[in-house]
Amino acid sequence: MLSLNVAIYVAGLATVIWSGVEHKPFITSLIAAVWLALFLVLKKTKLGIPQTMASSAFVLVATVVTILTVPTKDGNSILKNIFSNATTTGQANVEKVETPDLDGTIVVDGKTGVLSNAVGMSNISDIERDNGHGEAYLAEKGATATYTVEIATAGTYRLWVKLSDDAQHLDGSRSATIALSTAQTINYSHISEDTRGWKWYDLGSTTLAAGQNSIAFTKDQTTSAAYVMNQFKFVPVK
Repeated sequence: MLSLNVAIYVAGLATVIWSGVEHKPFITSLIAAVWLALFLVLKKTKLGIPQTMASSAFVLVATVVTILTVPTKDGNSILKNIFSNATTTGQANVEKVETPDLDGTIVVDGKTGVLSNAVGMSNISDIERDNGHGEAYLAEKGATATYTVEIATAGTYRLWVKLSDDAQHLDGSRSATIALSTAQTINYSHISEDTRGWKWYDLGSTTLAAGQNSIAFTKDQTTSAAYVMNQFKFVPVK
């Protein structure tokens, strides 16, 4: 029984330390308070050591439930991340490891677009956000940033977008629709995460014609978050 009690105390301490690493101070304090309350309620001696198998099992189960269900810094619990990874496999906007740009890649700065249908906070800024690039900030439903891209060689390209997120808003809050002059449409289905600055996302392949091509990014809904894009690029499919 003593070894089980020691295991319980170690589990409680580990949970609080884990919380301190993965959560804000308020959440950490709350979890520490919950653990303290559990020990006080279940105590059988002055040291507050649970003496029955039932109470010991209860505290251990509480540890597992806490670790699996309490949201971490990315705004999602471990369980949610597991299910999200399982359900998003194969989606067009699942992030991939970025590889060096191939010859013929066209990179476009977010600040070079033309803004339309903006009725609130939407804007296109030339403030240097990352490596001298500006951003397109689309906050309201229908707000659109349109770009003209010169393509030297017609063919199939993969569209990558460089976005910013803070994991403070629900999935779908930053979703957008991308329309191309070649009558193709690509959907960016936002999955909330902390990009810690900017992150590249592969939205899938599209066909571009030689010469000037138009590409318009439009925010799907008015939500608590904006579609924030620093750059996008077309990478030729070899």
